[in-house]
Formats: sequence, C-alpha cells, structure tokens
Amino acid sequence: MERKKAELVELTKTKEEMDMALANSPLKRQTMLMEEQLQEMREKRSQIVAELQSEQTPEEQRDNFIQKIQKDNKEIGHMQEQLQEINERMAQAQEELQEFQNEFELLAGDKSEKFRELKTRGTQMDNFLDNFDESKRQIEDRISALSKQIVRQLQLISLNCRHGEIVTNVTGLDESLLALGSSAVSADELQDLHVRLQEELITLKQNEALLRSELSSMKTKQTEINENIDKMSNIEEKKKEFRSKSRELQAKRDSLKEELSRLEAENERLKAQIKAEESRFGGGGYEMNRLRELKSRVDQIEKERKQLDEKLTELRTKLDYGPSKQRALELRAEYNELLINVVLGRKSVGVTR
Repeated sequence: MERKKAELVELTKTKEEMDMALANSPLKRQTMLMEEQLQEMREKRSQIVAELQSEQTPEEQRDNFIQKIQKDNKEIGHMQEQLQEINERMAQAQEELQEFQNEFELLAGDKSEKFRELKTRGTQMDNFLDNFDESKRQIEDRISALSKQIVRQLQLISLNCRHGEIVTNVTGLDESLLALGSSAVSADELQDLHVRLQEELITLKQNEALLRSELSSMKTKQTEINENIDKMSNIEEKKKEFRSKSRELQAKRDSLKEELSRLEAENERLKAQIKAEESRFGGGGYEMNRLRELKSRVDQIEKERKQLDEKLTELRTKLDYGPSKQRALELRAEYNELLINVVLGRKSVGVTR
C-alpha cells in the first residue's frame, strides 16, 4: 500500500512538472495539441476500418464516409491555421535570435567559441524552418490524395450497389453483405476492388508511420530550440556581470597606476638623497657602506618596480602590488632612520672637536 502511495505521489509530481513545462513553453503546448490531433485521426481511421467491416449497407457506409470526409476537411483547415500561427511564432523567435546574435557578436566577436556554437545551431534552426514549409506541403498533398482516393472508392461502391443485389460475401470489405452480382459487375471485379481497398489501408498505415517519424523529428528540433532559448536567457545577466566587473577592475587598475606613480616619485627622491649623502660623506666609513647597501636595496626595489610595471601592463586587473609597496615603505623608514643616525653622529663628532 505504501509503495502504491509513493508511486502515486511520484506520478502526481511528474504530471505537475509536465504541466509547468507546457505552461512555460508555447511550442511544447502546441506540439502536444498536434500530437493529440494525430491520435484522434488514428482513432478515426480505426473507426473507418471498423465501419468498412460492419454490417451497414453500402449506402449507409457511403453517407458516413462523406460526413467523415467533410469533418476531416474542417479539421485539416483548423490544423493549417494552427500551423500558420506556429510559423509566425517561429519567425518572431528567429528575429529575436538574430538580434541577440548581433549583440553577442559585438560583445564577444567571431573568435568566441560559444558564439560559433550558437551560430551553428542558428544555421541548423534556419535549415529546419526553411524545410518545414516543404514538409508541410508534402503532408497536405498526401492527405489530399488520400481523400480523393477515398471518394473514388466510395463512388465505386455506390455504382456497384446500383447494378445488382447482394449474392455472396467478400471478406475484408463487408464480411456479411458486400458482394454484388449483375451482368455489369462480376464477383471477380468486386474481389479486385477489395484488394485495392486493402492496399489503400496498407498505404494509410505507412503514411501514419511516416507522419509519426516527422512529428518525432519536429519534437527533437523543438527541444533543441527550447534549450538554446534557455541558454540565451542567461547571456544578458552574464553581460551585465562582465560590465560591472570590468568597471571594478578598471578602477583598481587606475588606483594601482596612481600608487605606482607615487612610488616612482618617492624612489627618485630617495636616489637623489643618496647621491647627496655620498657627496657629503665621501667614500668611506660604516655609514657609507650602509648607504651603499641601502642604495643596492633601492636598486632592487627599482628592479621589482619595473617587473611589477610589466606585470601591470600584461595582467592589469590581476596585479597585487601590496607586498612590494609595504616592503618599499619599510626600506624607506629604515633609510630615514639611518640618515638621522648619521646626522646625529656627525653633530656629536663636531661637538667633540
């Protein structure tokens, strides 16, 4: 019992998901309606076969066939209107797809792999839409030909009924009544007519299989179109996210450029200060060695700055200049402290003298 309840819940959930999918996709809903209409046509064909094998008189069969043909013609007209509406919706979707492709081409360019993939799928969709009218026309031609053949067979049945009375049974056309004998129409001719009608039924089955195959192909193409539309719905959000991130990275790059310019100015000032100290203290002493060491560090900083500048040019948004900046500030503080010590030591030497 519990298993049955679980299956019922699962089936209910699946039905709700299918209803939601149909509600969100007009093309799927339209395809479902067309499939239901195809099922109705199969049922009607079965009814026609059953009526051919029933005990009705040929006149009654003829009247029923004529009524069914008229009804089928109305339904065919209704289906043509629905096909026209689908074509209009497909044309609108194609225009929207072309507009999106133009915008995406401006954004990403022809070198984008995803753009080329979407462009290929768009071409496939165009080919499908171009061949859809031809396929529809062929189906309509087959339906028209079958309708004419049915009318012709009904006319033959009516003609044979007027030439004589029922004298024997003919299996497959009317198991109880349909066999006419007269000087104008023989039993062999009626048997040939029965064989032809059987061949027509086989042809109808083949046409039904062909229509089912074409409907399956159309459903596959429609699924691909829906998948492409779902993917395209996220492109606009990605474009907005890309623009926002680009603006943030541009602001960060400008900030890093300003910081780099400031450090370059500070570096030039330190180099000038080192040269001034070298001219003041000559070439010896511990302080001078420290100055040379600091100068070497400043040169190293200059080298690191150039490397960072190259990385900034190459990577731009991925540059992290924080550690080098902190190191430069530490060296500058150490250098300033050493200068203060040198100046204080010089003053103390002067006082001693």
